[in-house]
Amino acid sequence: MLLKLALKKTLCLIIFFNIHSICLANQEKGGIKVNYTKVVVENLPIGQKISLSKIANYPLKITNKFKRPLDMVLSVIKPQETWDDFLPVPEVSWIKLQQELVTVPAQTTCELEVNIILPDDEKLLGKKFQANIVVRTSNKNSTVGYEVTGFLLFTLAPKRNDKALALALQSPLDSKFTLVPSRLDIYKVIPGQVIEVKHSEGDWVKLNNKISQTREYVVKAVSVAGTAVVPDKGSQLGNKADIILETEKIRLLSDQNSKDLKIKIKVPSEVVLSQGPLFYLVAISPDTQQKVEKFLKIYLWGGDSK
Repeated sequence: MLLKLALKKTLCLIIFFNIHSICLANQEKGGIKVNYTKVVVENLPIGQKISLSKIANYPLKITNKFKRPLDMVLSVIKPQETWDDFLPVPEVSWIKLQQELVTVPAQTTCELEVNIILPDDEKLLGKKFQANIVVRTSNKNSTVGYEVTGFLLFTLAPKRNDKALALALQSPLDSKFTLVPSRLDIYKVIPGQVIEVKHSEGDWVKLNNKISQTREYVVKAVSVAGTAVVPDKGSQLGNKADIILETEKIRLLSDQNSKDLKIKIKVPSEVVLSQGPLFYLVAISPDTQQKVEKFLKIYLWGGDSK
């Protein structure tokens, strides 16, 4: 019983990443991308060093979409504003990045380790903290100016539990599931109709389980406002109530690597799609105490958009 309780209360960690581009003259076509999603782990034990790769299979990933290498500068800062009732992290040294300077080759993704190092101080028990991780292009990239800010939130266990981390490492959260594709652009949509969310070949989106054990996934329609997802410029935001899910839970067996996500959307009759695509969002996450959310982005275009 004690083991089960400990497993249910292991580490709370939430990561959001917002991307901002700095407009410069003659800016090249491309961009940078950081893996932004939500990770939930509960009750970090004090006096421990916690690897996000080991506890959640979630290293920091930076993608360079330009056709040339980019020098990136990484830093941890105390936030001036925090989420909900979280406090600014007392010391930025609590968050240890594998590197603070990294060169990302052209059209390549690099992975970096992030560790949370907590002092052995019982005054911290039960507290909630936030640290911001900033990733930006260096001054060497004179024609490219991009900055990504990550909001790293974590809670500490309300009492000592020296076994919590060991138990969590025995059953780490695995973020290795994918959506294929993770974005759909559906064209020639007519207001008032109910459409099936399928790609151009007529197939449903696939949920792929990349781990060798049975796992249940939760599927839910969500509003953009509650996430760090930024829709394409000019998009209209759809109402999550328009989304029709065949099921809100999908069980994938260890020998069954994928299943169809059968989703429909009732397109509002009053929408004017010539003013921009209608954007919807579906979130998928493992049905576990520790969570990694991934999103299916859906854009609905009018008849003359393609």
